[in-house]
Amino acid sequence: MASTKIDWKALKHAQGSAKDLPREIKELTSSDDAKRARTFAFLERSLFADTKWFTAAAAAIPLLVELAGDPKVKERERVVAMLVDIVAGGHLALVGWGLDMREEDLKKNFGRSPARDVYAAFHEATDAFVALLDDKSAKVRAAAAFALGFAWDVAQASQAPLRRRLAAEKDPCAMASVTLALGLVARYLDDRADEKRFAQLAGDGERPDLVRGAAVLARLYVDD
Repeated sequence: MASTKIDWKALKHAQGSAKDLPREIKELTSSDDAKRARTFAFLERSLFADTKWFTAAAAAIPLLVELAGDPKVKERERVVAMLVDIVAGGHLALVGWGLDMREEDLKKNFGRSPARDVYAAFHEATDAFVALLDDKSAKVRAAAAFALGFAWDVAQASQAPLRRRLAAEKDPCAMASVTLALGLVARYLDDRADEKRFAQLAGDGERPDLVRGAAVLARLYVDD
C-alpha cells in the first residue's frame, strides 16, 4: 500500500496520532477473523465520529479503496461501507439522505478542512466504486452502489452505470442498494427519468420487500 510519502505522525484521528495507521489498516488483510474484527472496531472509532472529520481520514481513504478492490481481502463490503461513514462523518442523517452540497450546513462543513480533504479523497475513489458495481460479490456490489449515492458531484457520470447494474442485478440486497443510489442521484440532478422504474419496483408484489421498500424511498428522494 502506497503510504510512505505521507507524514503520518503529523496527522490526527479520534484516538490521537495516526503514526501507526497504515499498519492498522494493513491488518484488514488478515485471514484471522478476530484480528480483522478488532481492526474494524479500532478504525471505526478512529476515522469518523458524529459530524467530525479528521486529518488522518483523508490519507486513509486511498489505502482503504485499494483494499476494497482486492478480491483476496475478506469483508470488502465492510471496507466500502466504512468509507461512506468516513465521508459522512458518522452522521446518521447523512447516511439516510446523502451528501447534497447545495445544503447550507453541508457547504459550511465541507468548505473547510479536514472535511473538504476527506471528500476530495472520496471523490477520487468514485471510479473504483463504479468498477465494483460489477464485482463478483453481491455484498460488494451493494456497498459500491451505496458509496456512489454519496458522490454528489459525479452523479451525472454514475447514473448510467447504476442503471445498467439495476437492469442486470439479481441479488435483492444489491438491487435495493442500487435503487437507493439511483434515487439519490436523481435528487442531486433533479432528474425524474427513473421515477417510472421506481414505481414499477415499488408496486411489484413478486419483488422482495427490501427491494420494494428501497423503491418507495427512491421515489421520495425524487419528490423531495
